[in-house]
Amino acid sequence: MIARTILDARIAEVREALRKTRLLRHLAVVFLLGIAVRGGLLLAARQGFRLPAQLERWSMLGIILLALIAWLKGRRNIWSDRDIARLIEQKHPSLDSLLLTALDHEAQAKEPAGYLHERLIDHALARSATQNWPFTVAHKPYRRALAAAWLAVFAFLVTDIALRLQNRTHAARITQRTPAAQAKQSTAFTAMLTPGDAEVERNSRVIIEARFSGAVPADATLVTTDLDGTERDRQPMRLTVDGQVFGGMIAKADRHTRYHVEFAGEKSAPHTLTVFDYPALVRSDVMVTPPDYTKLPAKETKNTQKVTALEGSKIAWKIQVNKPLLQASEAGTPARTSPFEPHLTAAELFGEDKTIIPLKPSAEDPTLLEAVLAATTSQKYRLHLVDEADRGNKNPPWFTVTVQSNQLAKIEVVFPKRDIQVSSLQELPVEAKISDDLSVVKSGAVFSINGNEKQVAFTHAPTEPRKKQDVRAELLLEKEGAQPRQLVSYYVWAEDTGPKGEVRRSMSDMFFAEVRHFEVIFREAEAPPPEPVQPKPKAQ
Repeated sequence: MIARTILDARIAEVREALRKTRLLRHLAVVFLLGIAVRGGLLLAARQGFRLPAQLERWSMLGIILLALIAWLKGRRNIWSDRDIARLIEQKHPSLDSLLLTALDHEAQAKEPAGYLHERLIDHALARSATQNWPFTVAHKPYRRALAAAWLAVFAFLVTDIALRLQNRTHAARITQRTPAAQAKQSTAFTAMLTPGDAEVERNSRVIIEARFSGAVPADATLVTTDLDGTERDRQPMRLTVDGQVFGGMIAKADRHTRYHVEFAGEKSAPHTLTVFDYPALVRSDVMVTPPDYTKLPAKETKNTQKVTALEGSKIAWKIQVNKPLLQASEAGTPARTSPFEPHLTAAELFGEDKTIIPLKPSAEDPTLLEAVLAATTSQKYRLHLVDEADRGNKNPPWFTVTVQSNQLAKIEVVFPKRDIQVSSLQELPVEAKISDDLSVVKSGAVFSINGNEKQVAFTHAPTEPRKKQDVRAELLLEKEGAQPRQLVSYYVWAEDTGPKGEVRRSMSDMFFAEVRHFEVIFREAEAPPPEPVQPKPKAQ
């Protein structure tokens, strides 16, 4: 049947287009895998790893073998006529399952094709003449697969060429390691070191780079020494991705260091790393001398940045720093014995109110800075230090001065704490606690009865600062001739020393005691009658 043969040819065209698309996809995957393998070898070679020469050959053979397997697998036919018909129907819904119906009818018919079957095939062929099934079904996937395959091939070729060039460069370097080659090229290497002569903070990490212009040696070694030439360390440097720069590192620059780079029997010019420290506080002590009128001894507090002092005290700070403060000589320049000897050029305490207190070095130790200030107001100061290179201290610390005023003596009446009634025959006791931030010199109580005032002085030595002293006095009312209905008033006083040495007296609240009649009888009140008890209801 001619129509069925033509229909088979149309389906075969679609199948061939799909097969080519599948083949191109397999080849693209193989070349992408080759890019990964060859790219890994290139990256390892750039990092300085020495790879076996056979590894490159075996990897290439493996990629060729995979490409052959992909070619054979891509040529296989995996689509039946019904699968092709289903794809055509998906791209052309207007067929309305015409092609699938024709194929299914042919598969199910037990006799030669009849009229209906021939009509179905004729209609399918008529549609194929206008719809171009190979183009609509496989054209876009084929173009995408073809583009991906070409891109993969191009990238693979670039990677392979780069790997071969890298291997040639590596082989040239190996050749340069021979004594004859080194003798010929000994003058061809020119290295420039970074950072060269530099100042670095103590204990910091320093990256050393050796950049070669022109020829590059096979390897390089970083050598560090002390200033006197004693070798300290020797470590190999690694070639960077740049291909012209070797890199190394000094992990901890804890003292002044000289360094150079050795390569191909030569060495670069030496450079010096000068280590410096930022100005810093080590510790601070303070001596507080109270005013003369207090007759208190001076008190020293070790390792503190906070001090509390009485108003009028003298505060002497002793601040230990990590660098000596050198005073300017008569010529206007500070005396310095060594170019590597660090020193401070300025030190001060800067107050919140912008008050500046300069610090001066001690005669015995130039790293011990001293300052004296009077305790007038509470204040915070920041320690500012500047060295010979105009470097300031990191995070300047705070120094806090809290000034306390001389308070009046405090009196706490313990008994009685309220107005009371007394008889004319008993004693009136008064108990209190007195204290002062310095000392209570004298204290006593004042009683007033019937217009007459009587003072009673408490017997005690001058109290210690902020320590409470118990005092007590009694007034014999019978001896004072107290009469009923008279009112006795009393209070406690205490004397201390003021800021100018004057005597100050503070007084407690005034209390009253009423003298009652002696015949007053207090009777206990009768208790109220108990409430009647309600009887409990009987259970039914």
